[in-house]
Amino acid sequence: DFFAIVIVKQLYGGLGKNFVNPALAARAFLFSFPVYMSTWAASTTRAPIFGAADAVTAATPLYYMSTLGEIPKDFSLYQLFIGRVGGCIGEICTLALILGGVYLLLRRVITPRIPVAFIGVVALLTFVFPRGSAGRLEWMLYSIMSGGVFLGAIFMATDYATSPVTKAG
Repeated sequence: DFFAIVIVKQLYGGLGKNFVNPALAARAFLFSFPVYMSTWAASTTRAPIFGAADAVTAATPLYYMSTLGEIPKDFSLYQLFIGRVGGCIGEICTLALILGGVYLLLRRVITPRIPVAFIGVVALLTFVFPRGSAGRLEWMLYSIMSGGVFLGAIFMATDYATSPVTKAG
């Protein structure tokens, strides 16, 4: 939070004057520490942080798909859709992300052009180039619902600092 708000946003003049998306910049900064960003506790374990935490983050099924090349059999599409899997904060409940996107569309904060194009391209590429023994449709659905695709498409790609100014862009 400090990096995103102070370094990326405030040092460049505050709200609306930043040249990159603060959340994306902070996430990129965190990947400077790859061991901490890629070491995951199992989603069924508890992490003792000043006592016992009631939840922990874990690698998304997409991480396992990218490393193993197979769909994890521990998670169904329904569990991915309603967020009953471990993962990074804000990217595991496809239903909540879609509802948030619909809210932003209704409020005219965003237009559907960027999220639909983003999700559509990921869906097309994962359908055309599946991995492992999974079927094309199954691989595509798991790919778009088990990582940060909806978060990136709805909330990051539509940020004013990261989205094109013109329709052609």
